[in-house]
Amino acid sequence: MRYLDSRSRDPRDTLHAWLGELLPGAVRFAAQSGYFRFDALEPFLDDILRLLEAGGRVDLVVGANEERLSAEDLEAALELLDPFTPDQASLTLVGSRDGLFHPKAYLVETPTGRHALVGSGNLTRPGSTHNVEAFVAVEDSDDDPAVLDGIRDAILAWRDSARNGGLARPVTDRLVRELLAKRALDPVSLSDVDAREHPSSDRREFPRLPRIKGMPARRRAPGRAGFARRLRGAGQSFPPGKVGVVKRLSATDLKGFAGDAGTLHLSLGARGSELARCLPMRPYGRNAEPRVDLAVEARLDRSLGDVVSSGADPTNITHVGMGGRGPSNPDLRFNLLHRVVNGLADVAGRRRVAIPTPGDVAAVELLESGRLARVTFVTAEPLRSELLSRIPLGRASGWLDAGLLPPW
Repeated sequence: MRYLDSRSRDPRDTLHAWLGELLPGAVRFAAQSGYFRFDALEPFLDDILRLLEAGGRVDLVVGANEERLSAEDLEAALELLDPFTPDQASLTLVGSRDGLFHPKAYLVETPTGRHALVGSGNLTRPGSTHNVEAFVAVEDSDDDPAVLDGIRDAILAWRDSARNGGLARPVTDRLVRELLAKRALDPVSLSDVDAREHPSSDRREFPRLPRIKGMPARRRAPGRAGFARRLRGAGQSFPPGKVGVVKRLSATDLKGFAGDAGTLHLSLGARGSELARCLPMRPYGRNAEPRVDLAVEARLDRSLGDVVSSGADPTNITHVGMGGRGPSNPDLRFNLLHRVVNGLADVAGRRRVAIPTPGDVAAVELLESGRLARVTFVTAEPLRSELLSRIPLGRASGWLDAGLLPPW
């Protein structure tokens, strides 16, 4: 048994370092965390995918506390685990009307034994890399196996008891949409600004914590000089044979079809920078975020002849979080006009065809040097599966190959 305390500012005393040491050789990973952000898992995506593809198992239990959980973080975790659910993976949400779900316990099994970490650190970027957190590490080789059994059983008990309407619920696209409608989730990822953990407090009287060397860099929006450097590569060609992007649709992407208010957009994620470099983006607005204005033509795959156009009103693709002011998680957003979404919903009603649901696909062709987007929402097989195969595991989007879509 070992005690770890990141007050030392030694990287070896962090949750991030503990996971980084054990996950590359793991055959099982289980965790329960009161607060969760997907950015804590991002450094280990390759290890988690390798584990799952090799037949291992991952079980995550996270808390829905004080509306501090974001839909995008849940959706990112769901996209990572869903292809392996339920045989090899589970994602469980725990919440209570009158109390917090607050444990922080992590279990990693390797071919040589089990390892557990129990303490104060949440599965968030600040909790795993920066905050002052304390843990006790337990291992099969040195400690009572019954302690590790208890840690494992406590995590899996939430998974095994998950049901609709209970404290524990299996995370699905439908659940995310329902919680968004009830305002039980934040619609977008929380900022990496640590004060957002307690937005009502004023901590300016306290000094900053010293950084722990070797931890992943905190994501920040660059200054104007950094922004200008990013734009110099804009407008480069697509990779050979590619004509746009394929997006696996989430509940957030489809809120317009559900009649939700707000700006309708397809979120292409933090990795949208690969696409952004292929578009003629320029600074826009008070945050100087990269943006390109474009016209849109959209259709449903089950009614290809009914094309809905944005008309004379342009929409845009904006690289949120990449401007010169204000921190925000990077996200390349293809904003859609209500006119386009409402038009597609009308087509679906008149033709009696399906509207897209979470797990379906939007294929976005970008023409005229990025000034025209043609969007095909695909719900029917075999094209849906063919397009999904273009999306790498653990990601929400991938490149669109030329010639895959029916002609316009």
